[in-house]
Amino acid sequence: MKTFTLHDLQTRTADLIDHAKGGESSWITYQGKPLVMAVSCGFDLADTRMATALATGLYLQEEISLGRAAQLAHMSRSQFVEHLASLDTLSLGSVPLSWPGTSPCLIAQAHE
Repeated sequence: MKTFTLHDLQTRTADLIDHAKGGESSWITYQGKPLVMAVSCGFDLADTRMATALATGLYLQEEISLGRAAQLAHMSRSQFVEHLASLDTLSLGSVPLSWPGTSPCLIAQAHE
């Protein structure tokens, strides 16, 4: 995984895009700490469990609506509600989408 700084984002955007086109994910850092993870979308998120985990995390942190979370997880709303009901949402709700010691990351999509 390659690392880019915020300055790189301004001056080397094409490099970041080329890296993503090659199927590689990258960290974007601010003051030496990870801020954002840029993940290549050259994969089928529907084939991974990460889609459901990502949708769950974003929904529990109130970043996306129930409908959008269900769509991201490739489920109907009722299936996603059933999925949520099967979880210990109190413990999941306390897990931030962040790198330890930093502010929360902005995550658009992720995969293993």
